[in-house]
Amino acid sequence: MIHNDYLELGGEYFSVRSEAEGLRAAGVDVELLLASNSQIAESNLWQKVTALTLQRDAYGLVSDAIDRYKPDLVHAQNLFPALGAGAIRALADAGIPWVRTLRNYRLACIGGDFRLDGDDCYLCESSARAHAGVRRRCYRDSRTQSIGAVAYARAERRASASHQPSAYLVLSRWMVSALQPVLDGVTVHVHPNIVPTASVAPAPKSERRFAAAFVGRLASNKGPDFVIEVAALRPDLQFAIAGSGPLAKQLETARPNVKLLGEISHPEALKLMANSVATLVPSRWDEPFGRVAAEALSVGTCPIVLARGGLPDIVDGLDDSLVQASLDPRQWAESLGTLCSLTDARYSRLTEACIRVASERYSASALTASLIRIYETVLPR
Repeated sequence: MIHNDYLELGGEYFSVRSEAEGLRAAGVDVELLLASNSQIAESNLWQKVTALTLQRDAYGLVSDAIDRYKPDLVHAQNLFPALGAGAIRALADAGIPWVRTLRNYRLACIGGDFRLDGDDCYLCESSARAHAGVRRRCYRDSRTQSIGAVAYARAERRASASHQPSAYLVLSRWMVSALQPVLDGVTVHVHPNIVPTASVAPAPKSERRFAAAFVGRLASNKGPDFVIEVAALRPDLQFAIAGSGPLAKQLETARPNVKLLGEISHPEALKLMANSVATLVPSRWDEPFGRVAAEALSVGTCPIVLARGGLPDIVDGLDDSLVQASLDPRQWAESLGTLCSLTDARYSRLTEACIRVASERYSASALTASLIRIYETVLPR
């Protein structure tokens, strides 16, 4: 398994390691080869261009690992920016089959999120031809760095064309449709992130402190300001917002029925959701997955989500009112009120359904078994 860690720790860091640990627990011999873009970040412009396009270091790193471990299959996770074409050329020269997990939209969008200045943007069908992305400085708000991102994408695409992955793994059904133009007819499997089984026991509805919680980055695309709008319509209910980000100052003037908790630890976030009747996930962008919503399920809390990106997949098969068609605060307030009005017995049944869905779809055991089945379709019999 090969992976490029980002400089900033994020969900992908834990997802990759969870997959490797799950496979080892199932008896699969796994070597996790990690690269970092710290060296690229510290280099000058010419060194960055060379590293992003030629990637001799990546070729040597992966070739040496293949010689040492002699893998039957390579699972590529994030390749950007330190692995890319160099890693793929090494796999091609060794004749090793490979599969690739996509956790963002970088194959089609150099920014990785189909967003521009706070709005949706689908001007570029491929990062390798992202002329509009260069003009609009979509990568790190820099035209120079955007040119570098396109050069990287072109080199990677050329390498992939000569040695295609046997399968792509994406996190949601939405990602399949969003990335279809750049997947080149390769088999695609929906394979979401592992969400570890929570050790937090859900409380009866009547004992939960908050009607609704928001957990995440306090940024416009995540929608914490929308939670304030919902709270304004239900002054009789208590809300909690946990996280940090650019909207933190703005939210300090929140309503008296909204408690701002600031940034809290992951265990504290799980306890907060378990102590809330609902978790609100009003993301204004197409989340590839929606980890907070899945974690809410794991602690027996109903996530109310916007019908965008991968979020509807999380609550598929549960109550229809958990998926909102738009950011209409009245509709969200109504759905939240309905949940809060349930008896403890009815809410307990919903809690049990949430935990069951989380276990069936996102537990390490379920997704490790799914991953092994995918590998078996690739390996020669």
